[in-house]
Amino acid sequence: GEGASIAILGPGLAGPAESYGAYAHAHVFEWRNETRAVLKASLAQDARIAVEPFDLDLTTLAAETCDALVSFDEFTYASNPARLALQIARTLKPGAKAVIETYAGANGPDLATAFASAFAEPQLHVRNALLHALGEAGLDVESDEDISAAHSASAREAFETFSQRASEGRPPEAAELREIGWEIATWRARLHLLALGRIQRHRFAV
Repeated sequence: GEGASIAILGPGLAGPAESYGAYAHAHVFEWRNETRAVLKASLAQDARIAVEPFDLDLTTLAAETCDALVSFDEFTYASNPARLALQIARTLKPGAKAVIETYAGANGPDLATAFASAFAEPQLHVRNALLHALGEAGLDVESDEDISAAHSASAREAFETFSQRASEGRPPEAAELREIGWEIATWRARLHLLALGRIQRHRFAV
């Protein structure tokens, strides 16, 4: 509605934030220092969008300020999911909704390769622990979808699209090739764990 506000946690790039153009105000909370400056510069011309720093385990969100909230991967890296869930519940206005995407599964040494290119160490939690954290925070879970198959398909499609774009553009430099190689190795390991059911990709609507 008119004047509605949305909180966007961890979009990383400008595209996900810009896609919520129906909202009059968007508060973007980016916890990765490496991407926040780029994100802020990319969105500087849009007066509707404010970009702020966010600490997954320490930030306290303003109470009852958002009509909706989207979390892209915060529960994958937050060491205290109960506190993060409480902050999400705190910032939502009565009757507001949130959509939360995250990986779920038990932590273990086999995650190191699958998340090697991430900006932080993964702090995965099993699905029931996430549901418990959301419930204890006072959030009603309306749906819980295992979107692992669609997530894996999107990743494979992105690789195919990237290969096509790379062949049409300038040859990558040595440093870029190393980064690309690390990213490919990471996603191959992650897709392997998804295929085994060792980790899952979940989308909660609360």
